[in-house]
Amino acid sequence: KKNIDFLEKKYNIIKNIYDKHICEMKEHPENLTSLSKGAWSRISLYGINDWEEKFNGKIIDDIKSNFRIAYNHGLVFFSKTSPNTKIKAHYGSSNLRIRLHLGIYVPDKYNTIMNVSNDKLYWEEGKVIAFDDSFYHSSENNSSLDRIVLIIDIFNPYLSDDECLFLRNETLKN
Repeated sequence: KKNIDFLEKKYNIIKNIYDKHICEMKEHPENLTSLSKGAWSRISLYGINDWEEKFNGKIIDDIKSNFRIAYNHGLVFFSKTSPNTKIKAHYGSSNLRIRLHLGIYVPDKYNTIMNVSNDKLYWEEGKVIAFDDSFYHSSENNSSLDRIVLIIDIFNPYLSDDECLFLRNETLKN
């Protein structure tokens, strides 16, 4: 709840970070394997090689220090699905993480859909969707404009601090 409140409160600052780096959008690594149609791209803030140095400042420092980022088991990135894009239903790698989606640009709330198990969720600008990534999920952008969200993977709140510390161990990175 604390992380969701933070992201929703800082929406405009986070949106400005995206706007500043929009030209750095690259094809998502799973673009060819996870889509049934359309295009998926991203701007990585934190990935397998650590935090991107160009993303710094108070908001990033606050996220690093106040969120239980799922280091070694998750990512932080802006995700863009182009119009008429469908990401196939899939499971995340484990239930170690909760995935937070902050709506940055949501052109049409009722045509940008996240399906998690049997639930249909709708993104809204400035609002967070949180879900267990190990549940069967998919998404659709049936609108005529790009849908942009910030995705932050945090450790499952049922994990203890000691378990999270162990999972952050460098030997588990690969």
